[in-house]
Amino acid sequence: MNNIRCMTKNEKLLLKVLLGNIKEKYRNINFIYSNTIINWGDSSGSFDFVYETKIDPKNNRSTNISKVYFYDVDKIICEVILLAYIDKQYLYCIDILKLGENDLIQLPTNEREFFI
Repeated sequence: MNNIRCMTKNEKLLLKVLLGNIKEKYRNINFIYSNTIINWGDSSGSFDFVYETKIDPKNNRSTNISKVYFYDVDKIICEVILLAYIDKQYLYCIDILKLGENDLIQLPTNEREFFI
């Protein structure tokens, strides 16, 4: 099953917040990213960025460049990590980990709902 699609409004907001909180040592890199994504196939909300030119994760080192948190609507905290291919300056994925056994219900709709 092909889950390739464009980012939603809430996913774009999440990316904006993550890019606004990039670790100091990566702030001088202008990362390239695609509006096209592919879901991981679970209910986490996590996704990879999709590019016309295939970037093989096995042959490229990815690095955690940003991390934020939010509470899902059921009040369970979620940790979000933005990974990038530093050498190629491309964003790799957004990994959402809900600290509980429930699936992600909803991404925040307001920037003020995120925290570091």
